[in-house]
Amino acid sequence: MIKEVSYNDILSLFKGYKEDYIISMSNNSKYYAYELNNSYIGFICILDLDTELEIIDVFVMPEYQGNGYGDKLLKYILDNYRDRNYFLEVNVNNEKAINLYKKNGFDILTTRKHYYKDEDAYVMSKGGEIHE
Repeated sequence: MIKEVSYNDILSLFKGYKEDYIISMSNNSKYYAYELNNSYIGFICILDLDTELEIIDVFVMPEYQGNGYGDKLLKYILDNYRDRNYFLEVNVNNEKAINLYKKNGFDILTTRKHYYKDEDAYVMSKGGEIHE
């Protein structure tokens, strides 16, 4: 089951998740967690910008990866936030994530150099171009 949770829920449910990483928060940020057998195993964070929706993060606990839970989280957002242009940044070396996004209709628009400190990121989009 996928349900909306708060930022504080994410911090408490996923202790140790990218400890040096801070998910950007705003009034338009929303968090959805995947619950399986009374435990949370993953989440997706989005930034709702009216006509555009930025996918900030998709995370599935390592022991549950490869079982389609990331795909279910992403599809939940695509199904519940229709009529949007979706965009995201993903590490150019994260083949699993890139394949997940491509499978769901995202295309690579450009590359942002040094987006992740010393690593590049692809900007991917579904439904249109992003507006800077």
